[in-house]
Amino acid sequence: WAVSSPQARVTASREQQRVALERLARGKKVLFVRRYDLPWPENEASDLAQLAWLKSLGFEVSTADHMEPDSRAQGMDLVIVSASTNKYKLGIKYADANLPVLLLEAKAVDALGMVSRRRNVDYGVNDHKESLYPPENYVNLVRSYHPIGAGLPPGQFKLFKTPGVLAWSRPPAGAQVIATIPNQPEHATLFAFEKGATMANDMVAPGRRVLFPLDAPRFPDLTEDGLAVYGAALQWLLSRPAP
Repeated sequence: WAVSSPQARVTASREQQRVALERLARGKKVLFVRRYDLPWPENEASDLAQLAWLKSLGFEVSTADHMEPDSRAQGMDLVIVSASTNKYKLGIKYADANLPVLLLEAKAVDALGMVSRRRNVDYGVNDHKESLYPPENYVNLVRSYHPIGAGLPPGQFKLFKTPGVLAWSRPPAGAQVIATIPNQPEHATLFAFEKGATMANDMVAPGRRVLFPLDAPRFPDLTEDGLAVYGAALQWLLSRPAP
């Protein structure tokens, strides 16, 4: 898999990070893939809040329904796949996109080739329904020097204000695991692939990939640190790899 140069830990303040993200956003076209006919008001409100935040940074944002073809990504700089999408209607769209993809729909990690296919073995969620694990709002930052760590120190930090659904995966060795679920070191919840890295089932990442565990209604529930990490994921996805 691709070998990257050592990464320097982020030392900028939150304000400096915001300014850097706004500078990076200028002229960048983002495709936000979501479900248009959402029957849950809280999920709709979360998508709209996320779209407003992206536009406030200066991104040129277009939206696409999860049923539309992935040819909608042509001419874009970044694709964000909302957790409001339905995994089975999304299918394998954007898996072969040779541009960066931020995946928020954690149940689609296998469809995008980021994790193997066995649900509740290779990937799953903490939600009290399909899991032995309780809802959670903390994560354990294990790769604090990675730019997506947003300068936070290693160890646990509050990603969301309240406990809720938090996705976990067992990604392959080519992944850069950034955070795991507390007391579940084998369960990665935030991870990335460099372009050219080997993902699951020997698939090669055609562009940078990040799994950020943002369940459908939870964008407004992100803490200040959580939003900073989300922004840092956007910066990493859109920045050029070190030579």
